[in-house]
Amino acid sequence: MRKRKRDIFAELTDNHLWNLWEIFHENTKINKLYSREYGTFIETVTRHPYFLKRMAMSYKLYAGKKQIKLPKTFTNSHKSIETIIRQRRTRRNFSGKPITIEEIAKLLYFSYGINAKVPIPKDPTVIQFLRVTPSAGALYPLELYINIFLSQDIKPGLYHYNVLHHALEELKLGDFRDSISNACMIQQIIEGANAVLFITGIFKRTTFKYHERGYRFVLMESGHVAQNLSLICEAISLGSVLIGGFHDDEINSFLEVDGVNEAVLYPIVIGKPVFE
Repeated sequence: MRKRKRDIFAELTDNHLWNLWEIFHENTKINKLYSREYGTFIETVTRHPYFLKRMAMSYKLYAGKKQIKLPKTFTNSHKSIETIIRQRRTRRNFSGKPITIEEIAKLLYFSYGINAKVPIPKDPTVIQFLRVTPSAGALYPLELYINIFLSQDIKPGLYHYNVLHHALEELKLGDFRDSISNACMIQQIIEGANAVLFITGIFKRTTFKYHERGYRFVLMESGHVAQNLSLICEAISLGSVLIGGFHDDEINSFLEVDGVNEAVLYPIVIGKPVFE
C-alpha cells in the first residue's frame, strides 16, 4: 500500500515509476481515442428518465432529525469582491466571541446553497436545483456538516446542512472540541474558535456518470466550496483556517459516514478573529 518516506532528498530527486498519484492521474486522462466512447456513455445516461430524476436529487436528508430553520434574507457586506479577495487571509487567532445564527446561515448558503431551480431541457417535468458553486454535470456530490462550539442561538454539537430546506439537522449535541482538535491536529488553532465545518464527498453521485475522472471533479468542487467559504468569512469579518492534514478515519467515524461511499475531504475552522 503506502510506502514510508525515509529519505526526503530521494523523494525530491528519484524518478519513481509507481507513485499512486501518478498512476491515478494517468488513468483518469481523457484522450481522443477514449473521448468518443466516454461521450456516448454520458449521452446515454443523460437521456434515461430514471437517471435524470436521480441526478436532480443531489442532496442528503436526515429523516426524523430536529431541524433548525436558517434565515435566508441577508444584508450585504458593502465590500467589493476585489476587496474581499485582496484581504483574504488565513486567521488563526480567535476571540471566543459567539457566532450568530445569521452568520452561520450566510456561511452555509454562500458556500453551497441552492440559488436557482430550472427544468431540465431533456425532461421539463424534472426540476434541477442549482447551487452557488460550479459542479460537473450539476451533480453536487458534496455535503456540509458543521460542529458548533459557541453560538448565541444554537446549542453546541454536530449538525448537517439540509440544503433543500436551508436548515440545520441536529445530529448530536455536546462539546466535541477535544476529539475534533486531536483528529484535525489543531489543538492551538481551535482555541477560541466558534465552529468547524466539514466538507464530505459522496463520490458515486459523480463517478457513476464520469467514471474515475469523476473523482477529480469531486476534489475540484471541494476546493470551490472551501474558497467560497473563506471569501464569505472575510466579507463578514470572520476568520477561517483550511485544514489539509487530518486523521481521515477518526473524522469519518465522528461524522458517522463510512469513509468509502462518503468521506471527509476538507475540515475548515471558523471563528471571530483577533485583529492585531
